[in-house]
Amino acid sequence: MRLSLTLTDDASGIEASSLASWYKRDPDVRRAAAITVRANQPDGAMGGLDVVDVVLTHAVAIPTLLMSFSAWRDSRRRPQELRISTGKGSVVIVDASPETIARVVKLLGSDADAPSGESAELAGQ
Repeated sequence: MRLSLTLTDDASGIEASSLASWYKRDPDVRRAAAITVRANQPDGAMGGLDVVDVVLTHAVAIPTLLMSFSAWRDSRRRPQELRISTGKGSVVIVDASPETIARVVKLLGSDADAPSGESAELAGQ
């Protein structure tokens, strides 16, 4: 399962790089996912807006990824929101509550429920 992760308030790309490094240091995430960072800019554009690309070995790893994000988010001065995108749509999360995890798993794990391009905003508690 391929996911593209962006932070909703990270024009410089510094926070995305920090999140990618956090994921690469988390042994649970390392076992379940391949993590890379790429620029999300049109050709020739300058600036940040990095995207963290994640390839999960299995959907069961989604809670691990979200819990690691939540720990990273708690360590930041300015907590970030995370947008998770796939070919089926995207979702914005702010935590790793059981409700958020269940809704992300449902959105990302069900081909029939989310037509391509549909977006769901999750506010998480």
